[in-house]
Amino acid sequence: MIPFLYMLAAMFDFRGPPFWICVAVFTSNLIMYPLASYAVWNQSGDFNCLLTNDRIFCECPDNTMGASFDLPLNHLLEIREDFRMQGGPQYFLVCKNGAEYPLSNNFGNPAWKFVEAIQEICPSVRIVPNQRNE
Repeated sequence: MIPFLYMLAAMFDFRGPPFWICVAVFTSNLIMYPLASYAVWNQSGDFNCLLTNDRIFCECPDNTMGASFDLPLNHLLEIREDFRMQGGPQYFLVCKNGAEYPLSNNFGNPAWKFVEAIQEICPSVRIVPNQRNE
C-alpha cells in the first residue's frame, strides 16, 4: 500500500486533497480491520445448523447475519435460490404458509450442502431460481 501512496503522491506532485484522501482511506483501513476482526472473534455464540430426517434447526448468533429457526421438513414448499453479485447464491426456505427463512451462508456455513441434503430427504421440495431480470 505504501508504494501505491508514493506513486499517487508523485502523480499529483504532493498537491491537493487526493494524496490526503488516500492517506485517510489507508488510515481508516488500519483502524477498521482490527475492529471488525475483534467483533467476529468475540461474537456471542456459534452458528449451529442441524438437519435430521424430519427437521432443520439453525441458530445464528447475530440476527444481522442470518435467522434462527426450527422447521419441520414437511412444512417446506420450496427452496428459493437468489443469485447475488458476491458470495454465491443465497437460499431461502419457503414454507407452505408463505413464511421465508434465509439459510445463511455466513460463518462458513455450506448452505448448498444443506440444500442438497434436503432434496435427498424430501424430493418433493423443489429449488426455484429467482425470476428477477436485473
